[in-house]
Amino acid sequence: MNAPAPRTRLMLVEDERIVATNLRLRLDQLGYEVSAVASSGEEALSHAHESWPDLILMDIRIEGEIDGIETAERLNRIRPVPVIYLTAHSDEGTLARARSSSPFGYLLKPFSEREMHATIQMALARFEAQETLRASRDEVRRLADELDQRVPERTRELEESLEDLSGFAHAVAHDLRSPLQSIYGIASLLQADHAAQLPPEGQRHVERIAEVSMHMSRMMNGLLALARIARAPFARREVDLCVFVRETARELAERDPARQVDWVIAPSVVAQADPNAAEVAIENLVQNAWKFTANRPRARIEFGVRRFTDETIFFVSDDGVGFDMAQANRLFQPFGRLHKPGEFPGDGIGLATVRRIVERHAGRIWAESQPDRGTTVYFTLAPATPVASLGGLPN
Repeated sequence: MNAPAPRTRLMLVEDERIVATNLRLRLDQLGYEVSAVASSGEEALSHAHESWPDLILMDIRIEGEIDGIETAERLNRIRPVPVIYLTAHSDEGTLARARSSSPFGYLLKPFSEREMHATIQMALARFEAQETLRASRDEVRRLADELDQRVPERTRELEESLEDLSGFAHAVAHDLRSPLQSIYGIASLLQADHAAQLPPEGQRHVERIAEVSMHMSRMMNGLLALARIARAPFARREVDLCVFVRETARELAERDPARQVDWVIAPSVVAQADPNAAEVAIENLVQNAWKFTANRPRARIEFGVRRFTDETIFFVSDDGVGFDMAQANRLFQPFGRLHKPGEFPGDGIGLATVRRIVERHAGRIWAESQPDRGTTVYFTLAPATPVASLGGLPN
């Protein structure tokens, strides 16, 4: 058999004995437990220390040096408790003082049993809601404090993990590069000195070994470069990115003087960036544009900047082969090639390196492209703030 629910415990503070006795009887009939009756503020404080009530019915004008309002304020400084004032006085001064103590209700004498019961129930419900809200706020505050402590800790752990992963990638790439170079060297010697002694099929196998080992060696070099980006010292200063663009363009033109390319380079684009990292990023972006415009009789490659109120966006644009935007999520991943290996040279490391550099600058990078219409790669070198519109950017 279930035990009966505990009754709500009330304290009654009333200095008129007959009124107090009558109220106690009526409260008992309504199902409440009157745990204490006090005639003064001092007595009420003493009873509360012995047994804390769920609610207090407090006459405003009572015996002793402190009235009901001050008694309620002192009790609430000890511990929150809902107080309903009982008074025969409704003058504005008394009510103003009562309001300042944030009571849970008023009962103007004389009042009915039904009115008293409804006021008590409303006060208890309101107090329970306030305590639930207070507990929720305390829990949110506790979780926020815990999060404040854990974020730096988790960030440090993540940085250590990334450092370990970067070191592992560097070690693996470095250790694999030497045997790959040996394999390529042996295959080259076989081709140079013993090709005549090999049957045609054997010559093809040796040639394939040389090609694959060279390709793997380039991939390892790319991984080493990617790992070095994460481990290299990093310091921002003012750099003119156009200097790197012009230097890369000059080197590419010297390497392939037959290419016809219209270069559109902004006069000066100054950014706060690590010079070494910025040079690597620009070099990879420009080389990428050069590579994918190789089949154009006369190509166009542009480097520029668009300045908005909340951020500066740099871009490298070309009119090359482009790609399907459905594949864009692979563009900046290591070895994320969007074209067949035989179509264009490369190992898929360049744009992954650019992404790593941009992220070290707390920036972001993305691309827009259309097949056979060209590609524009955008990037920032500062904490990214979403812009309302990118309309008017070159595509």
